[in-house]
Amino acid sequence: MKGFPIFFLATGLAQAVTHYTSENGVNYEIQMTQHGSELPVELGSRPDLSTSGSLKIDSPGKTRPNNVQSSSSNWCGMANVNPPSGYWTNVEGVWNVPHVSLRSGQTNANQPSIAQWVGIDGDGCGTGLIQGGTISEIMSDGSQSNSAWWEFVPDALVTINMKVSIGDQITGNVTMTSITSGIVEIHNSNTGVDVSVVITGGPGQLCGHSAEWILEDLTSNGLVPFAEFPISYFALASSTTSTGTVVGAEAAEEIYLYQNGQYLCEASFDAGYDGVVVIPTA
Repeated sequence: MKGFPIFFLATGLAQAVTHYTSENGVNYEIQMTQHGSELPVELGSRPDLSTSGSLKIDSPGKTRPNNVQSSSSNWCGMANVNPPSGYWTNVEGVWNVPHVSLRSGQTNANQPSIAQWVGIDGDGCGTGLIQGGTISEIMSDGSQSNSAWWEFVPDALVTINMKVSIGDQITGNVTMTSITSGIVEIHNSNTGVDVSVVITGGPGQLCGHSAEWILEDLTSNGLVPFAEFPISYFALASSTTSTGTVVGAEAAEEIYLYQNGQYLCEASFDAGYDGVVVIPTA
């Protein structure tokens, strides 16, 4: 939590907003409510963890008959690219926080983790990425820590004191409002808590090139240990263009995570969930 102030807001105050400006000059306006009542806001940083755009790599081919497929060393999920008109301005999806576990050879001391998120411009833009979601991490004592977060790359990842537990249903909604600004919204259906973050003055520039639903292996001077996880879904996946066209994930690019000579997970469209299924394969 170093470098971030703690804000205590009285409940019952309409539209109370917490303001924070990062060292890079990025402005954040944050609200957290539960059933309409304001909650105290505490921001934190995880300088030891960060996300990135898809680190695409060459790997032995896995092909499907319909969708474009690519391999990445840090992403598993799907991305809509090449918008049918205009550029991508919004992405949304619903997921459950999983119980994560150790892979063979990992220990609690390694603190393996995963991140689940929705975002804009992690695939092909190169100058900016706005995203929001949850992180699940195995701690040194073997317990699982879960947190909500957002990031406007290359500014630092920011966490918030929104309670997140295993099994909680999370809705993520990310909107690009200009090339240097956007809105991240995170809703926990189990607790009724909503977080809204308005970001302006971003250090990078968004392109509106892609909209993503991703389960990620985080980085910290290289990839961190990637925790084991069950089959996971991004349900009700949708993305919207600047011209108002709404597109699901039916024809999105499939991204498989490939490390150390093996596929660790693959992704595809799941009609039953109207979204993305991420399946561990090793």
